[in-house]
Amino acid sequence: MTLQLALDGAEKGRTLDEAMALARAARQYTDIIEVGTSFVLRDGLAAVKKFARAGFSAPILADVKIMDCGAGLCAMACEAGADIVTVMAFASDKTIEGVVREAHARGRRVMADLLGMQDAAAAARRVRALGADIACLHVAVDAQQGQGGPAAAQVAAVSAACGGMPLAAYGGKAEIMDKVSPQGPVYQAGTLSGNPIATTAGIETLRILKAHPEYYTQIDESAKQIAQALRNWAGEKKRPLQVNQIGSLLCAFHTDTPVVDYDTATASDTSAYAEYFGYMLDHGIYTAPAQFEAMFVSAAHTQEDIKQTCRIISERP
Repeated sequence: MTLQLALDGAEKGRTLDEAMALARAARQYTDIIEVGTSFVLRDGLAAVKKFARAGFSAPILADVKIMDCGAGLCAMACEAGADIVTVMAFASDKTIEGVVREAHARGRRVMADLLGMQDAAAAARRVRALGADIACLHVAVDAQQGQGGPAAAQVAAVSAACGGMPLAAYGGKAEIMDKVSPQGPVYQAGTLSGNPIATTAGIETLRILKAHPEYYTQIDESAKQIAQALRNWAGEKKRPLQVNQIGSLLCAFHTDTPVVDYDTATASDTSAYAEYFGYMLDHGIYTAPAQFEAMFVSAAHTQEDIKQTCRIISERP
């Protein structure tokens, strides 16, 4: 993730020195420092020069919002010290190409602003095809009154159009987040939520399973073999173990009480499970890393894989 610090507020009387102080305070968290349009309009490119000469390690973005005379205006921004220059996505192809050509000749980058574009994803694809390095999706300050930021679906569409990887995330006040594991009692999960590759892989998996229902029989049989190997080990070693298995899912609970609910599950010996996990991992088998997570058997596991797993289980001390 890249964090861009947008410095604006000249229209409200904020000074360049105040903006500079904010940038310095946030420098360890900032990947791009934006000298906003309001400062450029009020103070000219001297505002960009001031930040470019301040010794920040993060690149300086000049939000000049070029709409015409692309190459010439880009050259002026670059000469002022800008590392990244903005051009509006609704500008002509010639303008955008001119900005890109000039910036890249100087070793600088171009951000295309998607402000006002009705089909932001299509606009993102266009500006990227024209050579822009970054597509910027945001809602105009005037439009934010009551509208808020861009919708999650729009963000995901633009990110995918730019070859990015949209992921789900959440956050909140400290007193709320402190309730989430590991600090708190609430466990949140959602592996690869919103990831288009994971979604595509899931759809393809369903298509394959529909075409090959015999995979279910294969998976179930493989899981049963592993479950039985665990039970056999427990019987031979006289160790407490309950193995719950249904279809491709199974879990080895280190307890002598049948596991049927939360209370019986939490009665398991987690230290014994940790020893089991470590043993399996040391022998090349990556099983569920926690007592309260399930093992998944896949159709990708060959009979050789299953036999090797069962053998390693049987040899556990």
